[in-house]
Amino acid sequence: MQLTKPVKVKKARKPIRKTRRQKYEGVPTDKRLDDLARFLCHKRARCEAQGFKGHVCNGGYQWCHVIPREYKRNGLRWRADNCLLMCSGAHFRWTKKNQVEWREFLYWKLGLEKVLRLEAEAIDGEKLTAPMRMDIQGSLIRSHMSKAGW
Repeated sequence: MQLTKPVKVKKARKPIRKTRRQKYEGVPTDKRLDDLARFLCHKRARCEAQGFKGHVCNGGYQWCHVIPREYKRNGLRWRADNCLLMCSGAHFRWTKKNQVEWREFLYWKLGLEKVLRLEAEAIDGEKLTAPMRMDIQGSLIRSHMSKAGW
């Protein structure tokens, strides 16, 4: 007499969870949004510090922020009113070495009210969500297309 092997009963499969990559597929990353915003800022094509306290631009343009990049709430990091184009000398000297002159420059360039409004938004803004990132990307692309004459 020959014994037969017992038949294995297949268990029902658990539903597959989406991986993080699948969950956020199509949502722009910080790098992608940075590249778009930097590209638009560089279209200004001149140092915005030119003329402040006799500053003479030395070239080497850099994308800089009124409110530091760490403050991403409300998409502040990528908004046009928070971005400036400055030569590397002015950017380093004011943002890293001499904060007092940096504040003076911001008040000269943007005005006290606008600087204070940006600071308030940085502190009180909403946390960034995937739909907000999509909206920011769309607005950056629309801004580029409108400036390109599309």
